[in-house]
Amino acid sequence: MTTFWHPFADMAAVEAEGGLSIVRGRGSHVWDAEGNRYLDATAGLWFCNVGHGRTEIADAARRQMAELAAHSTFGDLTNPPTEALAERVAGLAPIPNAKVFLTSGGSDSIDTATKIVRRFWSLAGEPDRTVLIRRERAYHGMHAAGTSLSGIPANLAGYGALLQDVVEVPWDDADALRSTIDRVGADRTAAFFCEPVIGAGGVFPPPDGYLEAVRGVCRETGVLFIADEVITGFGRCGAWFASGRFGLEPDLITCAKGITSGYLPLGAVIAAPSVWEPFWREGAGMFRHGYTYSGHAAVSAAALANLDIIDREGLLERAKTLEGELTVALTPLEAHPMVGEVRSGTGVLAAVQIDPSILEGDPGAAGRVVLAARKHGIMSRALGPGAMQISPPLVLGSDELGELLVHGGHHVVVETTAGVDSAIADDHFVAAGTQIEPDADAVFAEAELIVKVKEPQPEEFERFRTDHVLFTYLHLAADEKLTRFLVDRGVRAVGYETVQTSDGRLPLLAPMSEIAGRMAPQEGAKYLERPSGGRGVLMGGASGVMPARVVVLGGGMAGGNAAQIAAGMEAEVVVLDKDVDRLREIDRIWHGRIQTVTSSRLAIERLVVEADLVIGAVLVPGARAPHLVSAELVKQMRPGSVLVDISIDQGGTFETSHVTTHADPTYVVDDVVHYAVGNMPGAVPRTSTYALTNVTLPYVLELASAGIETAVRGDPSLARGVNTWDGRVTNEGVAEAHALAYAPMPSTM
Repeated sequence: MTTFWHPFADMAAVEAEGGLSIVRGRGSHVWDAEGNRYLDATAGLWFCNVGHGRTEIADAARRQMAELAAHSTFGDLTNPPTEALAERVAGLAPIPNAKVFLTSGGSDSIDTATKIVRRFWSLAGEPDRTVLIRRERAYHGMHAAGTSLSGIPANLAGYGALLQDVVEVPWDDADALRSTIDRVGADRTAAFFCEPVIGAGGVFPPPDGYLEAVRGVCRETGVLFIADEVITGFGRCGAWFASGRFGLEPDLITCAKGITSGYLPLGAVIAAPSVWEPFWREGAGMFRHGYTYSGHAAVSAAALANLDIIDREGLLERAKTLEGELTVALTPLEAHPMVGEVRSGTGVLAAVQIDPSILEGDPGAAGRVVLAARKHGIMSRALGPGAMQISPPLVLGSDELGELLVHGGHHVVVETTAGVDSAIADDHFVAAGTQIEPDADAVFAEAELIVKVKEPQPEEFERFRTDHVLFTYLHLAADEKLTRFLVDRGVRAVGYETVQTSDGRLPLLAPMSEIAGRMAPQEGAKYLERPSGGRGVLMGGASGVMPARVVVLGGGMAGGNAAQIAAGMEAEVVVLDKDVDRLREIDRIWHGRIQTVTSSRLAIERLVVEADLVIGAVLVPGARAPHLVSAELVKQMRPGSVLVDISIDQGGTFETSHVTTHADPTYVVDDVVHYAVGNMPGAVPRTSTYALTNVTLPYVLELASAGIETAVRGDPSLARGVNTWDGRVTNEGVAEAHALAYAPMPSTM
């Protein structure tokens, strides 16, 4: 018989069925005592924002414990990490000039806020304002105050009367709040407690305009607005606080969980000046409230380390990305006969709702689904009205693409050793739930959506079926043979390089352009060395010796990054581009350290012949790159100078370019070294894999979940990426390059 009394547990069931001991965590996963691995779809209990196993946090707590683990902060006592944490949290809060009261957790924070509210109105001379308003479905912890404020009936059952003067309003109706305050009387109403996203009650994002409306009602009536951000705080909604995302500026914010990512227990109440100022006035007296561990030094040190990770690793931005990925991955589950709806779209918070008609006859269905998910490596829990919680750590990464797809109901197959160059072993794919096939033939035979990096090679052509959807780099304007094959075979092909947003950005080309751009000066510097056939020039020169002269043709993503690296190597750099706004941006960033020149034939001729290194980085989306440097101009260049052609995948910027390989990267024409490797980023596969997957993942999920017809119909950027469709060329640049008929996408569907 177990001695441990589990929280929120039917102990008879635990005794009968046994417990599950979680013994280790790393990143977005945890392991049980038997060695089974689980994707932690609950982030522990909504708290592990930075992921498991962060030694930085453990080390910060250990160092502080060695110095001072803890001491009372009652009265005038304090300690350095607690002071630093209060300043840090106040600075992040969407409340100007805030004060921070530290607690031991979320329930403590709600109790503290309740007492602050009551004491505030007493100090303000309005002691009759005692009524607190809760929302149906709300969860505010399980202390006496939080239980009384609960809008989940099951959490109130069996306790009798706890806190008096609590009334409930519908969770989604701002007008109901106003009418309730009118009925109760504003002169009796103390505060309105509000989760920006209802969490344990079932994950209910706020209806459009709701939060702003209830905040307005509270301002108009003088009722204190308390945002319970125990779940939503510290990044889970793509901002430090959901209140900031919605522009609410609450009177009080309660928080916990993500403040330490659960590494040690901690909570806080953040107060606006309008609330804390009466407590600071002479004569206000002692606020007789606090906890033994308020301002615990080691816990505060751990919290500071946690906040550093969130900031340093850009987890607020990552949460914004995950928000969309979760929605795309989970929405197809609505077609499952057991699923009533999927609720998501505000932060890394989602729930899969079991159909209410099933729950009517089988109230325990959600719990059994959760247990079944465990058997498939997903750690979740049942919420509110029979829903399954999905709120993973914010570090859920691109290398877990297969896992997201698999657990989104998709079957993922990977060719054996496909990830070896990127240091991703077959075992990693298997652990994520994918199936390893012995060769590409087996993958193509089984798959419907083919996801690649490089364009199909002739030896792969016969593997394609008419029903295949291909998602990869295509560069068809420079490859007539591949274009005609895809048309003849009827393959629906989407090119990474032609997916284009409404503002003209190329999100799937950008990471490879960035990497190729950064590699170009490195490769150029190597081949400028005399043993490599170059002029024997050092990029940065030396004291009393001029640096190399580098000319970059094109100031876009690839060219801009090439110029940045070349300048960092202390070369003399000039960028040419027709887009004056782009050149102006380079001037603004580099303050003249990189020279800019409007591109023209005369400017190119003048600068190229004097250059030691010329980098071709010109892109025309979907079309061949223009030959800006003629064969005649190459003849006039200095012997031993170097050309690096980033644009070779689109046909090349130099007339004398032809595709080379990483194994044999260079050749010489008229004493000029040419580096024209196709797929330059292939030399750094680990960096390239992660950079590319970061941006392709949402589109892969969209194609896999919705199907290509629905996906391109609903996403114009993806539709712009379609190059061939059912035997037609749907990209105008590709059609023009090969004198083929052009069929715009709308006419093909």
